[in-house]
Amino acid sequence: MTFRTLNVTLLRHGLPEGENCLRGSTDFPITDVGLRQMESAVQVDASSFQHIISSPLHRCLHFADRLAQRNKANLCVTKSWMEMNFGDWDGRPVDWLWQNDAGFRQFQENPWQAQVPGGEQTREFDQRVSEAWAELVSETENDGVLVVTHAGVMKQLLRQIWRMPEDCTYLSAIALPYAARIDISVYIDGDSVCPVVKWPSHCHPNKNI
Repeated sequence: MTFRTLNVTLLRHGLPEGENCLRGSTDFPITDVGLRQMESAVQVDASSFQHIISSPLHRCLHFADRLAQRNKANLCVTKSWMEMNFGDWDGRPVDWLWQNDAGFRQFQENPWQAQVPGGEQTREFDQRVSEAWAELVSETENDGVLVVTHAGVMKQLLRQIWRMPEDCTYLSAIALPYAARIDISVYIDGDSVCPVVKWPSHCHPNKNI
């Protein structure tokens, strides 16, 4: 058995266009403010990331590609780390959905039971995130990895690591502003995997930048 430690940094995208919309898989572009937020979040150790994984959506990939080129780092772009696909609700204003769609209100109250019309169901999303994490841990040899992704993905992964119940509490109990950063040390000993969330991370983004 070989013991090793894998250090993973999760980074949420910065401010994109489409404010107050249910972004999901809708490909809103990143703003200049959002890029500065992301730069600020990793400024202390940006040069250390030699392996970068990114969602293919522009609000993640634009920064990930720029950082990978600057670091001459390996960049892996994969749909596994995309935000949840909200189907018919995707890209629509949240206030409008709340006022006009009873199914959306049911989803907010119990995402595990309500159906997402034409989209990804919560259990499917949860499984996708679980598989993406398992693949990262098993196949990544680099010591330091940056994953540029979305708030929903990060919350789903924290729910799994902390074994939170299948209800809606974790969605509101975890605040992840734009360019939020989470550092996780994964201690791997054969088939034994122990992820330890470093909370708070040593670098805090300034949401007002």
